Amino acid sequence: QQRDLFAIALENVIEGCVQETWLAMRGWVQARQATDPKVRLAMVKIAIEETRHAELARDLDIWFRSQLSEEDNQRLDQARDRAVKQLVARIDGDQRPRFPEAGLPSAVEEQEMIRSLASTLWQSVN
Repeated sequence: QQRDLFAIALENVIEGCVQETWLAMRGWVQARQATDPKVRLAMVKIAIEETRHAELARDLDIWFRSQLSEEDNQRLDQARDRAVKQLVARIDGDQRPRFPEAGLPSAVEEQEMIRSLASTLWQSVN
């Protein structure tokens, strides 16, 4: 079954622009904060790959939006905003232990990271 352009753009904005960007940023933080050198090295590799995915998603988002109607672009903005809110809710409810070896950011650090992304990359590209 063939999907229409909006369906592909919708998946891209949620999975690529929000999730991949979040994973890239978190990966870079872990690469910097991990106390285990093997984890730091692994996280650098992961962060590089996630950053490439996020950059591609961002480029695709710009192109998709140039092909879609203003109404569809607004729907993409709304979907992106919902995905960010879901990410915030997941982080706010996260009670997992923080392992220094892995460099996992605290919930407060993650909230600040999300605020930074929301005020820059997750704004409308229109």
